[in-house]
Amino acid sequence: MSATTVDVPGGSALLGPGMGADLLPRGSIPTIEPKRIAIVGFTASRSDAPVGKPGWDLWGMNSLHRLVDASRYSRWYNLHDRKTIDSDPEHLAWLQTTTVPVYVWDPDPSWPTAVRFPKEEVVERFGRYFTNSVAWMIAHAIMEQPVEIGVYGVDMAQDTEYAAQRPSCEYFLGMALGMGIEVTIPETSDLLKSVSMYGVEGGGAFRAKLEQRMSELQERFATTDQQRAACEAQLHQLRGAIETTQYYLGVWTQPSISRDGQSTATSGGPQA
Repeated sequence: MSATTVDVPGGSALLGPGMGADLLPRGSIPTIEPKRIAIVGFTASRSDAPVGKPGWDLWGMNSLHRLVDASRYSRWYNLHDRKTIDSDPEHLAWLQTTTVPVYVWDPDPSWPTAVRFPKEEVVERFGRYFTNSVAWMIAHAIMEQPVEIGVYGVDMAQDTEYAAQRPSCEYFLGMALGMGIEVTIPETSDLLKSVSMYGVEGGGAFRAKLEQRMSELQERFATTDQQRAACEAQLHQLRGAIETTQYYLGVWTQPSISRDGQSTATSGGPQA
């Protein structure tokens, strides 16, 4: 007899032979909706997250509650060390009042919904290739056997400080795909993106576009540089004219005297 998934408080459970599935009255097992998990980060593509869509569990992270309505999320993660958490008083206060379950390394008694993250179980199954919080969250999501995992607001572009963390996320997204889990990534995210497929696509059109853009930028730079040089020459001429005029004012003219007897000449005080 195969195992059966049923809803239980706080999640779901597998009931198989000898576990009670065969003792449930006929028709008492509810229809289980396929589970979909959306991991949401801070960048603009978080607006693409399926907020309010049936069948989706939204997982937030860190201080994202400053930007979204956390009450619409089913779960939260802060996988930083305690020192980092304590350095953010606003987030610390949120941890003490939120009703959303929050996965952390070491739950604090003052955080009523804190849940210990199952690090040992995750590492035992997936190894140690975790370079960021999102990678931990993707692995944790895989363990819950969803039909789809979406990652929103996590761009990890090549020109940002998070680019080095990208391979770890892509590793676990690839693992999810290999297990038959659908993966959804916004178009604006660099995750699972490449310019072309090696060996079958040269990427010539894209490269030509970039080379054209580079040529235009270099031409504009040269023009602007020439304008800058001309402005600098004018500045030198004006500076020289000012210095010459100041010399004639100080040497060849008498200073003007104001009503209180003080000189207004720019080159010195009252003269005898």
